[in-house]
Amino acid sequence: MYQFLNLRTAASLALILAVTAAVLALALTSGGVARADSSGANASGYVWIDNNAPDPVITFDWKDATGGTALAISSEDDDWNTVALPFTFNFFGTDYTQVDVSSGGFLSFNIDSECNDNYNWDDTLVSESGNPIPYTDTDCDDDSGWGGNPLIALWFDDLDPGECGTVYHDTQGTAPNRLFIVEYSDVCHNDCEDCSAGEGITVEVILFETSNDIKMQYMDTFFGTGDSDISEENNGGTATTGINKDDTVGLGYHWGGAGETISDGLAVLYTTGAVVDLAVTKTASPDTVGIGDELTYTITVTNNGPDSATGVTVTDDLPDGVTYVSATPSSGTCAEADGTVSCDIGGLAVAASATVDIVVTVDADGSLSNTATATADQTNINADGGVAVLGLTVGSAPTPTPAPTPTPAPAALPDTGGEPAGGAGFVWLVVTLGALIVVSGGLFLAVQIRRVGG
Repeated sequence: MYQFLNLRTAASLALILAVTAAVLALALTSGGVARADSSGANASGYVWIDNNAPDPVITFDWKDATGGTALAISSEDDDWNTVALPFTFNFFGTDYTQVDVSSGGFLSFNIDSECNDNYNWDDTLVSESGNPIPYTDTDCDDDSGWGGNPLIALWFDDLDPGECGTVYHDTQGTAPNRLFIVEYSDVCHNDCEDCSAGEGITVEVILFETSNDIKMQYMDTFFGTGDSDISEENNGGTATTGINKDDTVGLGYHWGGAGETISDGLAVLYTTGAVVDLAVTKTASPDTVGIGDELTYTITVTNNGPDSATGVTVTDDLPDGVTYVSATPSSGTCAEADGTVSCDIGGLAVAASATVDIVVTVDADGSLSNTATATADQTNINADGGVAVLGLTVGSAPTPTPAPTPTPAPAALPDTGGEPAGGAGFVWLVVTLGALIVVSGGLFLAVQIRRVGG
């Protein structure tokens, strides 16, 4: 039997579809604000991951560098200072021991080049908007003031710390996990007619030792509303952000010329290769236990993707007050030495899980603190993921471990590598990530043991 819509029903359905289409179109074209939380792979070998929805697996974690060294460019426009790096940093396959910090809002590895006084201000593509990454002028000989050299564009624009603000660099942490931080603190734009404190932006770039990752963070992206020139430059309206190797290879995150914007609280990580997100949970049984009883810890590690994990290892440092009995993994092998259980799980496909049952004998009453961690060959994109706390008291059941938050299923990534999708301002929306990084998930378990009877 065939059924037909009456006119009223058809009109209602058409209205719903029209509104839905309009909302989707607005989300995709309104100033380029809609953005995926990860780029796809491109010729650069890098991907970017930000803290936007739908899966903000990295966090905004501001590192204050104002206690470090103030650079001389803090009183200059279109200038740079060369800074010795505290560790060797590999960028696009080349090791560097120093970097030029430009007043124009970028770091360059083209040491002492005239390209490093670039202001990225051009009318070639879009009026007064600079250029996207990558760009073709390796010799800095055109009118754009660009230069296709190896650089990290944090806020590549005509910034002017000579008007207001200070540029700092600082090293934090200990080897082999040190951070080199460059902070542009309350730095004004050159178009500011009567600049004063509070009318600049505050942004930073962090270089990571060992992993060679790059993280850009944006605390204050608003210059002010004093005049039309400044207003158009708010939220990166005339800036370029991303990383560049040469005149043909780079990975852009944002370009004001495409109508894209950036906002306060944004964090963007640039890294290489495939990415995984391991989640770890842990339980204990039986519900009640006394001295001399056996206690079983069950550790579950899950790969939330978006890529397959290799070389997955689970490590459990057993607490004082227990004696190791055995460890049985669902896959792979386990061994114990000096109270530390190490299990080589092997590979985990996306959404796959593996478990390890560790049996111990309880030797004493009191509190037991137990930490389990999972690592892989890839770098972690959610270092704090999979943390659960469990309390156990003699004669009562343990507190249930919260179920892990579901992770959206991976979707196909575009081939554009996060590049702007044309003058219309369309931006690819993707759910998953792609990148090569070392994963760790950690879990803390506290178990309360008391003597039963006399």
